[in-house]
Amino acid sequence: MNKTSIIILSYNTYEITKGCIESIRKFTAAGSYEIIVVDNASKDASAAWLKRQKDIKLIINKENKGFPGGCNQGMVAAEQGNDILLLNSDTIVTPRWLENLQNALYSADNIGAVSCVTNCCSNFQQIKVSYSNYDELVQFAESFNHSDPTLWEIRPRLIGFCYLIKNTAYRHVGLLDERFAPGNFEDDDYSLRLIMAGYQLLLCRDTFIHHYGSASFTKHYTQEEQAEKNRRFNELLACNQKKFMEKWQVTEDYGCIHNVVFDVELPDNQAKRIFVAGCNGGMDICYLQSKYPKACISGATENWAEAAIAGKYLDVSYCPDTEKDIFVLLTGQYDYILLADKDKQYEDFEVYVNKLMQYLSETGSIHISE
Repeated sequence: MNKTSIIILSYNTYEITKGCIESIRKFTAAGSYEIIVVDNASKDASAAWLKRQKDIKLIINKENKGFPGGCNQGMVAAEQGNDILLLNSDTIVTPRWLENLQNALYSADNIGAVSCVTNCCSNFQQIKVSYSNYDELVQFAESFNHSDPTLWEIRPRLIGFCYLIKNTAYRHVGLLDERFAPGNFEDDDYSLRLIMAGYQLLLCRDTFIHHYGSASFTKHYTQEEQAEKNRRFNELLACNQKKFMEKWQVTEDYGCIHNVVFDVELPDNQAKRIFVAGCNGGMDICYLQSKYPKACISGATENWAEAAIAGKYLDVSYCPDTEKDIFVLLTGQYDYILLADKDKQYEDFEVYVNKLMQYLSETGSIHISE
């Protein structure tokens, strides 16, 4: 396994950044990593403290270059041949965190990047926790962090709070796309670039680190100031989502799990067949496959770009009109046919469902997303 360059952005989060770095020193094997911190023009004590740290490669910006721009500076500064780990400053790493992630990353040549679960995150990477202080956090992670390949899930995207990229994949795909500055959707974009380059992404449910969540944005503000910051954040989120959708020609549901998948109930020891109509970027299938690894799951989407992306690593087909064209994709009998395309306007829904019923097993059923 390669040495890892851990890249952290610092922006007015002195105490939290310090805690993150101290946790890396405590819970990561000496000699297996380097720490690169890019300070994005902090006005607090961050830069002064970072300058005193002899084991940190420090880049100090005179202006805030945003998340993708700052990460790119760190990636360029990394030792040649190292894997790249993008780590938010508002995290606390835990026992065996990096070893576990590396086990997954090097489990196959085509694994390009991995991430872990945490207490605060989107993309179904969040789990329930019971700790209320640092000692309890470490105790929780000590019990949790045991490498287990059965807990690795293939995903269409990973969140960038902890994003470990194999060196060969990084050299193939390159730097983050700075059109998404100051931040949001650069990790979605990088995930898709890895997939289109032929790599797979894994979420490691055997590895946990703590994530405060948007720490650099949650200072002591008045109610009015916080409301204004939330408004600007939501505007940025919407703006970058639009950029992402335009770049990749995907829908706003890309990467979402539709409610209909939760209707599936299968005995773990049986190989059942499931078809998902309207599976978008394939998150529905990823979820079902991780829950039911013996099931045979396929799907279709009316979005050609999402079909091209998901088809790289899942059994997903492009179907221009699922109501009319889906039947050429159905083979044999299915235990579940899931209609996830809840917003689709059907010409004759009753006729469509009656035709689908011909492809059900004796105990099979059709479920429709709400």
